[in-house]
Amino acid sequence: MQSKRVVLVALGVFVAVIVLAIVLVVSILSARKSPNLPFNITVTFGMDVYTQKNFCWYTSEEVEIGYIFYMEDTGDVFDMDKCTKIEAQSEKVVQKYPVDTIVEEKTTELEDRTYMRHRVFVSGLKPGTRYLYRLGEGDNLSDVYTFKTPEQGKDFSFIIVADSQGYKRSDFEHYKRVLDKANDMFGDVDFYIHLGDFVDDGKNFL
Repeated sequence: MQSKRVVLVALGVFVAVIVLAIVLVVSILSARKSPNLPFNITVTFGMDVYTQKNFCWYTSEEVEIGYIFYMEDTGDVFDMDKCTKIEAQSEKVVQKYPVDTIVEEKTTELEDRTYMRHRVFVSGLKPGTRYLYRLGEGDNLSDVYTFKTPEQGKDFSFIIVADSQGYKRSDFEHYKRVLDKANDMFGDVDFYIHLGDFVDDGKNFL
């Protein structure tokens, strides 16, 4: 009887190990696909802040085209069939990237990596309107995000920041805490203005 219990326990452990191994493999394969998804997404004003927006994002060099899909946020679920679709201007760019993912020294070795940069100019938006959007192409789409155009003639608030430069990840994590503190102190704001000195080395893509 005791031997049967031992066998059953051993079998259970074996099955658990197999399941964990499968989960790990799936996670690794999913992670390998992630460079094809949009990252380093930025959204800025156009020349007309009420009706225009500029979008920029990066992907791996395998993703040679990109689009923005956007629609008014009416409370409905995001529907690609209801979206306006605009193709991005896409180009290959070479950026420096740390050889090690954990960067603690300014002299960390950098290597050249090639990415695709995608840029879209959107016009004809409605003032004071909230929009939903996704970026990407095919199976390589971002999550659904939102932006809102300002209302004409309405007051707005913003935070001015500067000198976020650093050369290791912890520097920027510290700066994030500064921004979080500013949000806690001043509440919800419409946008930020950065006065410069974004990074210590503009060629370091970290």
